[in-house]
Amino acid sequence: HCSGKLHVHPLRNSVGYHSVDLHDGYLHYYRKPGISFWDHQNTADDYLYWLRTRRGAQADVIDTGIDCNSWVTRPWPYDELEHPTRWVTDRALDFLRRRDRDKPFFLTVSYVRPHPPLDAPEAFLSMYRGRDLTSPVYGDWDDPDAIGIGGYAVDADTGPLDCDQRTEAQRGYYAAMTQIDYEIGRLRDTMFEHGLSYNTIILFVSDHGELLCDHHLFRKSLPFEGSARVPLIVSAPADCLARAGYTGTARSDKSAVTSHVAELRDVMPTLLALAGVDIPDTVDGVNLFSEAPAARELIHGEHLAAGGSVQFMVSDHDKYIWYSSDGRELYFDLAKDPGETHNAIADAEYAERIAYLRQALIDALAWREEGFVRD
Repeated sequence: HCSGKLHVHPLRNSVGYHSVDLHDGYLHYYRKPGISFWDHQNTADDYLYWLRTRRGAQADVIDTGIDCNSWVTRPWPYDELEHPTRWVTDRALDFLRRRDRDKPFFLTVSYVRPHPPLDAPEAFLSMYRGRDLTSPVYGDWDDPDAIGIGGYAVDADTGPLDCDQRTEAQRGYYAAMTQIDYEIGRLRDTMFEHGLSYNTIILFVSDHGELLCDHHLFRKSLPFEGSARVPLIVSAPADCLARAGYTGTARSDKSAVTSHVAELRDVMPTLLALAGVDIPDTVDGVNLFSEAPAARELIHGEHLAAGGSVQFMVSDHDKYIWYSSDGRELYFDLAKDPGETHNAIADAEYAERIAYLRQALIDALAWREEGFVRD
């Protein structure tokens, strides 16, 4: 079962789930004139249907007046019990209540937030009012021209010019994350009541982070730490961990942290290994409890953003970035500079390492039909 965001096409494509309680946030494409009745978000989205049975036919997820890619913060205008984050948990809890207890289950709880709109209920926003928050990170490579367009609060790629507005964006984002913390608490309590606390594999992950005004940027897509570094936490019974290949010592807190690079493609093989299911040869990721992550030195990533393709190679201690649209290069020593404040691409001490990473990226792109590295 899936409760929440799937973000697939068509919207009601079940992609293997037996049932879906769907809420994808606000989707521009599926609101356009000409979209068929069944593909239109007003028809396909279960949360919108539910909200309108309570608040009337005009009710919507953007009744705050905030765009879904905006840094503007404003409290949710309706009751906290009607917030999309709350609804996603409610539907997940209802699945746990009505599931067939003679069968194993796979439950995806997929929250849209903390993705904008930054519209957490007032109870969560008030936790961060009046607090001194850590300033966004800035670097010697920041684009001063980008700062000048920071006034756009709709579909924003850069942060606001005003420092108070930047702080409000941080508060809005932190409040959205805190609300999810509380909702996960509801999930864990219910799992305890159902006897699922000690025999259930739980994997917590995000699809992307939020730049949140670091380097004057906002949103996602770019390979900087605020966007690309996401939480990845696994909790599993001891027998599942052993089955997946975990050989760590059982300490009193039974926890361990790894610094090996990981990617979202690792989620599927990791869950399969924990469940004792064979991993298909066609899967690109690796089981994170095996020896494979230690053997994987680099991960190649790419995205189409900010006017052109951006390519990068990342290890557990550094990162090389190349914009194919204009040839710009950046190199960060993450061990010394985790905030990516200094672009060391021209530093002599890193010349050999940069050449190695540049060649690794060339090798990764050599077969691509776009001709990124032709000649």
